[in-house]
Amino acid sequence: MKSIFGTGRRGATFAVVAVAVAVVGGVAYAAIPEADGTYHGCVHHARGALRVIDPAVERCNERTEMHITFGARGEAGPPGPAGPAGADGADGADGTDGTDGTDGTSPTVAQLGPGNSHCAAGGAAITDAAGTTAYVCSGAAGADGADGEPFSGTFTSPNGQYSISVTDTGVTVASPDSAIKVTDSAISVESMGLDLIELKGANVVRIESGAGLQLKAGATASLEAAVGLALKGSLVSINGPSCAPAARLGDRVTVTGGSLGHIDEGSTTVCIG
Repeated sequence: MKSIFGTGRRGATFAVVAVAVAVVGGVAYAAIPEADGTYHGCVHHARGALRVIDPAVERCNERTEMHITFGARGEAGPPGPAGPAGADGADGADGTDGTDGTDGTSPTVAQLGPGNSHCAAGGAAITDAAGTTAYVCSGAAGADGADGEPFSGTFTSPNGQYSISVTDTGVTVASPDSAIKVTDSAISVESMGLDLIELKGANVVRIESGAGLQLKAGATASLEAAVGLALKGSLVSINGPSCAPAARLGDRVTVTGGSLGHIDEGSTTVCIG
């Protein structure tokens, strides 16, 4: 069997030189041996010569050499039994009191105005005890955005049932059977398929007109109040514009025959058709 260190004095001398070179290389690269004591080497197949390498820098020639490792520390063995307790040592001498340290230097903060070479829009400079300065800069005001273009068109819901239309003549919010229309002369709420249009408030619902107000029903209409109902106007006509004055408590009434008669004095503001 061939020795990995070669044969004869010449082979041994070559191996020693290789190890010496490897040790020098280890000093240069601080990688031979590795941290766990492992050496890496290349053994020549024909001559048996060994050379130690740093695998981070060099590799064995796969055609003529074989890579080997040696010198690695093995796994730690099991802990040995605990030894007997040693005698208490003598008390050590008291140490000397330490000297008071100097107070640290607080960082300084300086305000920077607009146009500063470090902060064009102004900011603050913070300098630490070592004289290093850091800058906190204010952001510059952004440019004004361009005016948006006027919108004209229609937004439609994904199912196509609802839409908002904006044109130069008005705005319409529409559903399949109802619509709210706003024009320069009117606001209308229309329903062609619903049984109810409801105005509802938690406290007060107020309908106010600067001129005329008309409430009209094609069939039955009712005004109902849980407490009191007030109708107020310079003239309140019930069931028609031409009607007779309503009798008030205390007004004189003339009976013409049976239960029929006429009101001699009546209300000047309420009439009944």
